[in-house]
Amino acid sequence: MLDNEHFLLQKLYFQIISPQLAFDALKDLAEEMDEILLLSGAKLEEGSIRRAEIPWLGENARARKRLAGPVLLGTN
Repeated sequence: MLDNEHFLLQKLYFQIISPQLAFDALKDLAEEMDEILLLSGAKLEEGSIRRAEIPWLGENARARKRLAGPVLLGTN
C-alpha cells in the first residue's frame, strides 16, 4: 500500500496485428528512453520487431489521460 491506498497488480494480454505498429504506438510512454535504447533490448527477426519491452511511469498528466487513470508503473 502507498499512503493507505490499495493497489492492484494486473497483467493484460492483447492480440495485435503487428509488433512494429504496437511498438510505434507505445514507445512514447517510455519518456526517459529513446527509440534506439528501447530497440537495443528488442528481439528482431529479419529486421522486424518480434518482442520489445517498454517500461513506463504513469505519473505525468499525459500518461494518466492516455491510460484513463493513475498508473504507477507498467511494462509493455
